[in-house]
Amino acid sequence: MKKSILILSGLLVIGTSFAHGQRPMMSNAQAAYVKADKKLNEVYKQLHTRHKSDAVFIKNLKNAQRSWIKFRNAEFKMNFPGNNSQYEISTLTNTQAEYLTNLTEERTKKLRVMLDPTLDGLVAYYPFHGNANDVSGNRNNGINHSAILTNDRFGHKKSAYQFTGYSSITIPELFSADCRAFTFVAWVKKRAPDQANHMVIYKGTIQGEATMNITNGRMGCGVNLHEPGTLISTQNWYSAVTTDTLRPNIDYFLVGRYTKGQKLELFINGILSASINVPELDMVADPSGVYSTIGTHGHPSIAPEYYWDGDIDDVRIYTKAIPDSIVQILYHEGGWTGK
Repeated sequence: MKKSILILSGLLVIGTSFAHGQRPMMSNAQAAYVKADKKLNEVYKQLHTRHKSDAVFIKNLKNAQRSWIKFRNAEFKMNFPGNNSQYEISTLTNTQAEYLTNLTEERTKKLRVMLDPTLDGLVAYYPFHGNANDVSGNRNNGINHSAILTNDRFGHKKSAYQFTGYSSITIPELFSADCRAFTFVAWVKKRAPDQANHMVIYKGTIQGEATMNITNGRMGCGVNLHEPGTLISTQNWYSAVTTDTLRPNIDYFLVGRYTKGQKLELFINGILSASINVPELDMVADPSGVYSTIGTHGHPSIAPEYYWDGDIDDVRIYTKAIPDSIVQILYHEGGWTGK
């Protein structure tokens, strides 16, 4: 008998053949495809429910999804000529299942953005709810090095990390040195006032160097841009820096926003606090360089000078310059009023 997995109001997507009424064993790749398809179905239904009173939207949504299914099937046939097994899970090779999983997950991401515009361009989100995992769906999990779980700004237990002066969280390299734009987002709280250096987010030199940090007591964000004809070891920093320091034991919402060839900007609590023009240059990249981190500099010899002393929470990294409207949505997320 055949069990059909349906999606989008009865549109048949995939099925799996059962022998003698028994569920066959699936490979990990096949199971991942089933899981991805189920998630796509869930997101579609959420979108359908939210806009159920808008007949035009629902019609267009259904047409778009039917078109995507045709596209997916055509892509499969192009890459696996003569094989029509995308309709039978049990006959998919691991390579075929992985290919379909990737297509399905990409479609899910696009639909999720329609549900939540803060997801557009998001490559990593670390809410620090009990761990340093990325919940964006991109699997860019962090590795915690001695940071301690603590209460977040709402008082929720084990929902932020306290960095004690020798703590950090290693994260993957999330975008390349030639990217057109990026945005760093984080909630922070300093433990004590000082005029020292402290790192919130450090984008390592492996694929382009950038920071959101405190330098000599002042909050800022920076990019190290490579001037053609110079060595990669040449420091060519452009920084948007405030004139004020962050007061201790107060939660601050920070956004560092970069657009290549245009501007580097810093927002504090939803307000544009610093801005600088930047040239049309790639970031400095050194494949043998240092890794990206939260809470300190990635270079072992420099790290002790930049350890964050306090709390960091809700770190988001985007490969786009998020608009002002999204800055405001994120600042007020969870009903935060700034009081």
